[in-house]
Amino acid sequence: MGQLLSLSLDEYHGILESIAGTEKQINTASRRAISKVVEWSATQIGRQIAVQEQVPPGILKSGGSRRGQRIFKSKPYGEKTSGSVWVGFNPIRAGYLGALSQQKVGAKAGRHFFLGGFVATMPSGHGSVFMRSGKTSLPIREQSHPLASAQNIVDRVQERSHQRLIDILEHELDYEVNIRGH
Repeated sequence: MGQLLSLSLDEYHGILESIAGTEKQINTASRRAISKVVEWSATQIGRQIAVQEQVPPGILKSGGSRRGQRIFKSKPYGEKTSGSVWVGFNPIRAGYLGALSQQKVGAKAGRHFFLGGFVATMPSGHGSVFMRSGKTSLPIREQSHPLASAQNIVDRVQERSHQRLIDILEHELDYEVNIRGH
C-alpha cells in the first residue's frame, strides 16, 4: 500500500514555449528542475514522517538495503522528462524502530512501547517485539507501528511540489539560456 507523487512538465508547456532558448537547453533545464524537485519531495516526506511518527529516518530512505524501505525516487534520464516519488504506507515492524528493551509490563522498540509485548530473537537472528495471540505460548505475532500520518504528509508535500517545480524551472531555464548558453 502506498502513494505515487508524480512530477511532469506536461502541464507547463505555456512556460516552456515562451522561453527563447533551444530545445536542448529547455530539455536540460527541465530534467534538472524535475530532478531537484523529486529529491526535495523525497527528503521532505522522509523528514516529516520521521518526526511525526518518531521513527528513525534511515528506515524510510531509498538506497542501500531495501529492508524496511519506504521511499523510492525515480528521476528523469535521457529524453524522459518526468520523475516520481513512491511512498509506502505499510506499518514498520518493531525490530526496525530502534533499540529493543524488555520492560515489566511490555516491551519498548525505539520510542514506542508495546503493552504486553516481549523481546525475542528468532532463529534467523531477527530480533523484534512479539505478542502472544492467545493464552498459550504459541502462536505469537510480531508487533508493528502504523504510519498513520504518512498520507497527509504526502498530500501536503505534493501541493507544495508543483509551485516549487515552477520556481526551480524558471531558475534553471534562466541559467541554461542566459548564463550557460553564452
